Amino acid sequence: MADRAVSYVCPHCSRLFKSSHLCQRHLTRTHVGLPRAYPTIVLLHGQQGPEDGLIEYASGAVVPNGDVAGGGSSVAAAAPEAAAEAGSGVVYVGGAPTLVGTSTVCPATEAVTTGAASICARVRALYDSFGDLGRARPMHMRSGLRPTRFDSPFLRTTLRHAVLANWTGSSRSSSQSLWRLMSATPDGGPAPERSCAAAITAAFKSASGSSIAIKQEQERLVYLAGWMETSLKSSSGTYAYMYRSGLKLLLEALRDAPVKHLFTPATVGVPTELVGPSRGGIFEMYEADVRKTHGERAFVLPFSLFSDGTTLPNSKAASAHPLRISAEFLPADQPREWHSLGAFPHVLALLGRGGSERAREARRELLQRALFITLDDIFKASHDGVLVDLGGDLGVWRAFPRQVCYSADYPEKRALLCLRGIGCMHQCSTCVAALPVFCDREAVDAAPREVVVTVNDQLQSHNLDSAVVRGSKAERDRLCELHSCNALPPSLSCMAGLGSRPYLLYRVFGLDVLHVLALGLARDMTVWAVEWLHAVCGGGPAIYGSLPATLTTASARAELFGRRSSVSTAFPGAFVLPGTLQSSYTGAQLRSAATMYALMVDGLFGPANWEAVKAQARFDISRRRSTRLRQDGGTVAFSAPAASAPGGAAGLPAPGTYNWEPFFQRFGDMTPQDAMTSVMAAFGRLVSDFYGYNQPSTAPTRAERAARVRQQAQDFALGMVQPLFGSKRSTKLHEALCHAADEIELREDFSMADTSLNEQKHKLEKAAYRRTNRQTASSGRQLLTVAQARVVLQREEALAARATHAAQPEEEDRTSQVSDEDSDEDSSDDGEPISTGLPLGRGFRGTRVPVEQLAKRPGLCSLAALLGLPGYAHITLLTGIHFTATYEWNALPFGRRATR
Repeated sequence: MADRAVSYVCPHCSRLFKSSHLCQRHLTRTHVGLPRAYPTIVLLHGQQGPEDGLIEYASGAVVPNGDVAGGGSSVAAAAPEAAAEAGSGVVYVGGAPTLVGTSTVCPATEAVTTGAASICARVRALYDSFGDLGRARPMHMRSGLRPTRFDSPFLRTTLRHAVLANWTGSSRSSSQSLWRLMSATPDGGPAPERSCAAAITAAFKSASGSSIAIKQEQERLVYLAGWMETSLKSSSGTYAYMYRSGLKLLLEALRDAPVKHLFTPATVGVPTELVGPSRGGIFEMYEADVRKTHGERAFVLPFSLFSDGTTLPNSKAASAHPLRISAEFLPADQPREWHSLGAFPHVLALLGRGGSERAREARRELLQRALFITLDDIFKASHDGVLVDLGGDLGVWRAFPRQVCYSADYPEKRALLCLRGIGCMHQCSTCVAALPVFCDREAVDAAPREVVVTVNDQLQSHNLDSAVVRGSKAERDRLCELHSCNALPPSLSCMAGLGSRPYLLYRVFGLDVLHVLALGLARDMTVWAVEWLHAVCGGGPAIYGSLPATLTTASARAELFGRRSSVSTAFPGAFVLPGTLQSSYTGAQLRSAATMYALMVDGLFGPANWEAVKAQARFDISRRRSTRLRQDGGTVAFSAPAASAPGGAAGLPAPGTYNWEPFFQRFGDMTPQDAMTSVMAAFGRLVSDFYGYNQPSTAPTRAERAARVRQQAQDFALGMVQPLFGSKRSTKLHEALCHAADEIELREDFSMADTSLNEQKHKLEKAAYRRTNRQTASSGRQLLTVAQARVVLQREEALAARATHAAQPEEEDRTSQVSDEDSDEDSSDDGEPISTGLPLGRGFRGTRVPVEQLAKRPGLCSLAALLGLPGYAHITLLTGIHFTATYEWNALPFGRRATR
């Protein structure tokens, strides 16, 4: 082509060549052993600058604003001098020139720093090129534009009863049965004019009409809530995705909040009513950067995100993957409220050769595209801000959304950051600790991940993934291996503060104590303990007897705790035998066993013939030391134990099976069973402190708490686990060892990143799934409609209950507070509250009881209004006594009459 000139550049010496084979020959002969991927410089004539729809990168290359395809960013007009100076070039992808930054191909720090300012723009241009936002449309528009047919208080109550009647809501047949019941009359004749039956029959002419009206009203509520839907087109197919605006939810929460904590106590020159307690170091960094960059009338609008997948009931193939958001500017004593933002599409395994790999790549790409669509307005507002009128004398301010936490488990965290999972060299998402020293002291001082370097290399890897230039695939694999990443940049890097200063992309993901401790280290400790017992016994007997008998006895000891523990005593219990692929304990059993491991293993986990094992171990240690001394030129004398030979007698572990040297250095003459008990007790203390139990009355500073957590984690991992079990490569142990203190410094405590509450909210999706047709193509849309309609009606039910309580006369409230049946003869009249002596913390187990059930008891009729909860909500009852009801004329309850 006459209007195109191509030059091939050596990435190591910057020489230019007119053909690719000359550049390849130069790389092979001159730069032996170095990467052979080379950039190119493409000069296209006919396009003269920004007036042709071009955007300029920080590297100096100019690219079209709307031409960034799946292979990368297209270059329209880039001067060779500018591209060579910036260290960037162009390779052809599918016939179109594509920008490739050469920060790692040609390792120069100038190129890395040059592309730092353009990370957000470059990643945004990549995901904008898919055109997913252009295909978005409102959900259920046809039903949403219709007027509601439930236009009276009685009909709204009937709707809420039909949708919220039980855990899953009424089915279509149940809704029709409800219409027949409410429209029936005793004599079968026409209903009186002002009766409920007349209102029902006037609104809905038939039973099927009532069920259809309920379905349409659910769709209407979803439409009014602002839900959108779009289609995500990929090489594996087309997938429907539903989402709504996260920025709108944040602004509504800011508008409705009676108290707003938008500034830290250290901020000067701001209204005092907007100042709250410190939310951690990450919020302070955001606040300093926003006010320095955008002025004194700017503030940070903090929020958190959560996402995780869950398998739906009665379906091993279908799963729900919700995305939720929570506002973090509310008072700390107010419970956090999570709002659904989207439902990530589910990609099934594809058929044919390489189907699993293609499905994995499709899931990876669709996850990032869906996240970009959902947070698009937040991404824009994080850079430009949004004007907010705080009311009164406060006036108009400019809010800048900033993400302070992303709550997710380990697999979800790696997927969101486009990092590889188990099996790679750098398995930590925060630092670059290598796998051989993953849980050693060297990992504590490992360097953090660099956002600029990693995301730039991910962008370059994505461009090389579709390049046709020889050597591109090898260079892509090298870059991915270097960072243990995938060839796709994370969409979260579009947000200001994550992909720009202060570059907190890899620090925004918090430490989830549920999966790190209760479901992580608790599971690992059971496996390590059994493996250790098998190694130290060396085929011989344990203290209690055989290995299976010891494990059964350890699990059975949980019965001493009675109802305070839910550990299973059936085989294999909390401890499993080596080689068992699937254990039978659940998450609740692991959580309850985490703090009682010391009792379960006390005096059991150790070899029966300890004196003989110790003599053999010391003999092996002295022999290894003498070998090392002889290699260094020295000599040493040693003698074998009288009861054993150097090769190991019968019943003793063979030499090298277990390294006893760190054990004796740490525990001295302590017996193995005592050492195991001390390690398990230390784990129980670690769990207790991380969850906030038994904290001192005086509140230490953030630095003191971080230093205490850091020292406690190091003492446990390096001073307890490593000497006893050896060097481990556990992601959970690494997070507790290296990043627990960072969580305190960044977010004050471990509650912000805890996924316990959101894991419980998975029940909403599982309940809604039972009201779908369970077909892969349409069940996701139906699930979201049912679940979100229930959320809207639950909020409406709570408001109706509060309005009913406010309308009641004060005399009725006073007479219903205390009744004769509930009064205590020994109660005092001094007005002082009676202390139960039990702190109502999260460590106590109770019974979940519906509020409406408790409200039926004497003196508790206003309980729902007092707590501000609807009648169908559940609360935890620590203790209670139930009596058998006595009916008039010795009659039985209706349910017992029907089943008798």
